[in-house]
Amino acid sequence: MHMHARGAIGKEQMDEIVKATGSSVLVNYVDSGTPAIISGMLKSVTPFRNIQVGDDNIPFVGYGIAIRFISVSGKTIYSNIEIPTDYEAKNIRAIMYFAKKSFTKEGMATRRVTIPKMLRT
Repeated sequence: MHMHARGAIGKEQMDEIVKATGSSVLVNYVDSGTPAIISGMLKSVTPFRNIQVGDDNIPFVGYGIAIRFISVSGKTIYSNIEIPTDYEAKNIRAIMYFAKKSFTKEGMATRRVTIPKMLRT
């Protein structure tokens, strides 16, 4: 039986990002299939869910948007090679596929949410 490889991004990498709160960061992400970059102060981090840079909330792996890299002073503190440069997952199954490829089992457990049946695809 073939098992899909589980992602390697875990608590340690998230802790590094949390430690960077208040620092100036550069975020390389994909928005609806288009690579984008934003820089600014990292205001908050919700591990395995999202970050806030300036007034923008960016999900690690979300609806049409996902973070590929985060760096502080030229040092990469987050790298998700599982996110393609044309990422545009817009249904729960696709989003969960990329999240499971990206995060450890423990990381996925913190993301667990109940999805109303009418929204499941």
